[in-house]
Amino acid sequence: MQGLCTHGEENFGSVKSRLYTLTARWRRSFIDFVANDLLSRNPRSVLDIGCGTCDVLMRLRNHEIELYGIDPSPYMLTLAKKKIGYSADNTELSDVYLSLGNSRLIPFDKKFDMIFSSLSFHHWKNREESIPYILTRLNENGEFAIYEYDRDGLSFLRRMVAGKHALSTNDVKGLGFDGYKKIIELREPFIIVRFKKTGS
Repeated sequence: MQGLCTHGEENFGSVKSRLYTLTARWRRSFIDFVANDLLSRNPRSVLDIGCGTCDVLMRLRNHEIELYGIDPSPYMLTLAKKKIGYSADNTELSDVYLSLGNSRLIPFDKKFDMIFSSLSFHHWKNREESIPYILTRLNENGEFAIYEYDRDGLSFLRRMVAGKHALSTNDVKGLGFDGYKKIIELREPFIIVRFKKTGS
């Protein structure tokens, strides 16, 4: 299971996963921002890569959207399943499907209207390999969106504390893929990087 994380990527074990749940209050405005942006795109199906404890997917429930989430940490998924109400025998819910996976391994046999990553992309080490693979899993007019804190928009103190857990426009400057346009949106203190098919 640890093989899902490439060397240098953050691997959330049991203790780290539980500590992460304690940051939900601090991340609330970010979670709301991501969920509201996704809802504005009117997707019928959504995949969250690096879903963690499913904070964003929880906000998308009851909106007639097929919800899928993957994470390389089995500990994160255990906490996520408990949060969203999986039964004791781990039976799948009809509106949220979770599985082990990552940006290079999507285990679901389908394509999606929206694939997104929130507060996860800054961990990825094989971005040039991951993104083309993700783009093949989009529906015809689908979109891949990356949501992060904008490192350049953080206060000096927050940049010192959490700067490595953020993204700047320079981090994605060289990312370009044939047939797709890259759109960077700065919405202080957040950054969105979108990949859409050219002409869609």
